[in-house]
Amino acid sequence: MSRVKVFAHRGFHEAARENTLEAIQAATDIGAHGVEVDVRLTADGQAVLFHDPLAPGGAEVAGMTRAELCRAAGHDVPTLESALGSFGDLEWDIEIKCPGALDETARVLTDRPGGTRVVVTSFNYLLALRAGKRARVPFGVIHARRPILPVFLFDKVKPAVVVWRLGAASREDLEMLRSDGIATYLYGPTTAEHHRRCLELAPDAVITDTPWRLLGGPQQV
Repeated sequence: MSRVKVFAHRGFHEAARENTLEAIQAATDIGAHGVEVDVRLTADGQAVLFHDPLAPGGAEVAGMTRAELCRAAGHDVPTLESALGSFGDLEWDIEIKCPGALDETARVLTDRPGGTRVVVTSFNYLLALRAGKRARVPFGVIHARRPILPVFLFDKVKPAVVVWRLGAASREDLEMLRSDGIATYLYGPTTAEHHRRCLELAPDAVITDTPWRLLGGPQQV
């Protein structure tokens, strides 16, 4: 059993479509501590859980209503609001995929059920910072390369979390951030060896497509 928190990437999508309520439910069923989900804005102003900028068929998500997106995707695309309202016991890493989703995501997070534990993240530091400030929730910045971008080191507000791609961070990087009061997450492991490497690096959490590898049971690392 891992001592780090385990987040199911886009829900547990080995069991259900990614970024759906079913995938989030599957993550809870196997004991994940939390989920990472992606948020975009539809043309009718809804913050929805969807990763890609284009829907199946090639239309831009931002130019479609939620109903149109559901039809194009072939499944019910949940709103962020409905997801948070359905799974209050989970921890949430909410990645904002585009600047247009900032206002509605911040509104939903401000009005979220009491006690819901969230961090809002983005590859765009300023986008995550603004969302966190507006919703009064912790924010995090995602890094896929080394060396770590120093932008937040010069800002008065430090991120609560740095989310590193596995392979981009060393244990020294993680310890440096932790000593400054910043939590560290790793994302991107795929193989059993990758997951063992995550445990060696000792982050605060791992975001993975195969959370069962870190949660015990017959298929564990």
